[in-house]
Amino acid sequence: MSLGTETVFYDQLAADPGTPENGQHWYNSTSGVFKYYDGTTIQTFSTAADLAAHIAAANPHTVTLEQARTAGNTLAGDVDMGGNGLLNVAVAAVTTSAPNLQQVRDEIEQAIQGDAWHDPVISALNTPPGAPALGDRYLIDTAPTGAWAANADYITEWDGSAWQFYGPPVAGWTSYDQSTPGYIRYNGTAWTPFGTAVDHGSLLGLTDDDHAQYLLVDGTRAMAGALDMGANNVTNSGTLNGVTVEGHAARHVAGGADQIDGDTLHIDYSPTNYTPSTAPPQVTASTELTAHLAGLDAAVSGASGKAGLAVNVDFTGTPLEASVTFNTAQPSAAYVVTLGVTSTGRGYTPRIRNKTTGGFTIRLGSNNKTPLVSVDWAVSNQANP
Repeated sequence: MSLGTETVFYDQLAADPGTPENGQHWYNSTSGVFKYYDGTTIQTFSTAADLAAHIAAANPHTVTLEQARTAGNTLAGDVDMGGNGLLNVAVAAVTTSAPNLQQVRDEIEQAIQGDAWHDPVISALNTPPGAPALGDRYLIDTAPTGAWAANADYITEWDGSAWQFYGPPVAGWTSYDQSTPGYIRYNGTAWTPFGTAVDHGSLLGLTDDDHAQYLLVDGTRAMAGALDMGANNVTNSGTLNGVTVEGHAARHVAGGADQIDGDTLHIDYSPTNYTPSTAPPQVTASTELTAHLAGLDAAVSGASGKAGLAVNVDFTGTPLEASVTFNTAQPSAAYVVTLGVTSTGRGYTPRIRNKTTGGFTIRLGSNNKTPLVSVDWAVSNQANP
């Protein structure tokens, strides 16, 4: 019995022939398969089950990894390196690629430093350059076009035929912009300069208040010591301890919060900023110090002429003398001067010299003024001896 397919005929045999001819085909009814003799070996045609088993077998054709890569095949399982190493591994372009050893080391170092460092970029651009060289890297700006569209803030590198993209960036990515030049860092929103060209506004933790050596503009931290203004002014101030500077004078008048008071008021007998008035409108007001002094001056001048005090430091020269000058000239030089000396352990006999209507000189009569405290003088007019 023979089986045929178009012009090819097969003998149906219960067993393979003992001495088949070269190219002889037959159907083995016992095993249920077609066979043929290739001149050396009896070969068997595969069944559907054989093909399924063949596909399921692990690399039935012993295809090498290099053959698979060249053919562009995708591996369906793990690659058993059999104790061998991987050589010349490229830098991973995407997160699903295997990194090379140096890239792993860089990632570890960056993690230790707290930033993810990337190779330098030439500059930040929105439009791809016309003729990039192999390995050219750029930071894609905020409005990219062309082949870079939809990759704003990414880092890209030309691999010789296409742009490889690294991103999206996360806070901490750091690189070096050769066009600036300077370091740049992604803060989670945008790439900003940092390091020696840092934008202070992009620093993190500015509101943590962990720099106690600085004043806070809202005034919530108390000073730890005196504030030295370095001869500068304080302007646009509000109050000092609840009191405005402009309204501070009102606190020193009678009845004020800081009323000037005391049992003794020491008055300079040669004031530099005091011009007495004989008839101030407030001459009788006890709260007006200037007017009160003017009233006293007028009273003293009218009753007994003038009075004053010459202290130790007023006496100079050899012999020691002190000059007395009247604020208001006397009618004539025929006035009488009375002197009273206060000293510690030494007697003095001062004398009046050079009397004029404008004043006179007190000669101490000694060249040693160390024990001298003061010399009181009083002038009596001829009209009021």
